[in-house]
Amino acid sequence: MGGIKWVEREDGEKEPIYVSNWHDKEIEQYREEHKKKVCDSEAERIVKKIARHFKLGRYQINFHGYKDSGRIWGRGYGGTVTLSHNPSFALICHELCHSLCYKRYKKHISHGSKKFEYQLQRLINYCRKKNFWQDEINRLREPKPQKLEPTKEEIKQQKIAKAEAKIKRYETKIKMYQRKLSKARRSVAMLKRVATKKEVATF
Repeated sequence: MGGIKWVEREDGEKEPIYVSNWHDKEIEQYREEHKKKVCDSEAERIVKKIARHFKLGRYQINFHGYKDSGRIWGRGYGGTVTLSHNPSFALICHELCHSLCYKRYKKHISHGSKKFEYQLQRLINYCRKKNFWQDEINRLREPKPQKLEPTKEEIKQQKIAKAEAKIKRYETKIKMYQRKLSKARRSVAMLKRVATKKEVATF
């Protein structure tokens, strides 16, 4: 069972929303994971990493809205997952947990059940073990160094280097064809000598 909870909007007014007990329990239990949010592109990478590790197949990933919520369609191997923009790790794990449960138990498992909580704990522990891919995320968020435009002199040198490389390739090809030409000439000379000997022998 759940209940009504009053939450404060951005304009300062409060509005009632229905919140289930399992939802409150998840927020309380995984408070840090709910606070850790990632951008959409990072969320796509994380979904793919988790799905690959637990062998859940490939997912089409969509984003809609900004409330930390989502849905998933699939039967334990691939499907479609819809997440809010800038989702939290808790939301990503929660949605993928539906597929993990279906893969493990071959049926739908309700929120808040012991089986669902056990599989969700597995997903959360895996993210914790990977330190929420923080090193990789930080590396992706670092601004890329700007490439310096080459000077006119550098451009000239690059053109000269390319032209010299072409010359070397052409010289190599010339040597190769010269060897083939010499070999063909020797073959023709040998065939002519053999033909001449046969003509002499017939007389």
